[in-house]
Amino acid sequence: MELVEAGTHAGGSQAADANAATDTAGTPMTATLTDGPGPPANDAAPPPPKPPQVRCPRRKCTGFFSDQTNPARCDTCGKQSNIFTFTPVPMLRLPLRPAGEGDAACAYHPQRKAQTICVATGNYICPLCTVEIAGKAFSAQYLGSPAGEAFSETSNARRLPRPDSMIVNWLVSLFVPPFFYISWYATPVMLPLSIIWYFKARRLRRENALAREVISRARMTVLPILLVVFGLFLAFMILALVMLLLAGRTNM
Repeated sequence: MELVEAGTHAGGSQAADANAATDTAGTPMTATLTDGPGPPANDAAPPPPKPPQVRCPRRKCTGFFSDQTNPARCDTCGKQSNIFTFTPVPMLRLPLRPAGEGDAACAYHPQRKAQTICVATGNYICPLCTVEIAGKAFSAQYLGSPAGEAFSETSNARRLPRPDSMIVNWLVSLFVPPFFYISWYATPVMLPLSIIWYFKARRLRRENALAREVISRARMTVLPILLVVFGLFLAFMILALVMLLLAGRTNM
């Protein structure tokens, strides 16, 4: 009987495969060799990946958030923000078509066929450059410019709920004819609603970074003072009216 042994790999460990052996009668036989010691394992664990650098959202600030524990603060300007991480999703395949003869080409990708026109610059843009805001198409290049960033901030501020503005509008309507007739009659309802709106504005300013920039601290300081003064004035007027009615009944 003849036994064929396995060789040695370049790594130094013997192979654990079976090798055929034949005896004088031609009957195949197998022999299995045990594995030898493998290469030494690397006990040192790989270092954890570093968190990505997050830049401050303020346009005039060039700082970063080194400590990304919410609520995080910018290292340069001290702006407080919440940072959320997410798993990126696969990009959808956009219908990018090459521009043919007679087709309008994208201003930023001349080889691509344009899909629409940027309402800000008037340039033809392809689906890769199109960004829709409030149902209107803008180019990504315009939104990345200083003018586009200012427009984006203004657009977001317009869609932000403003309970503080509702309080201001009601207080102003008390002294503007002909609205003051309705406003004064609605005061018993509007005054409690204004207090609720004020606390909603406080919570919105605490939870939303854009609201902290739009709703000023001075407004949040003056509004409760005006509400308290108006509430006291209204209570005094109601008390005076009740006293006049009681005095009239006594004289009768």
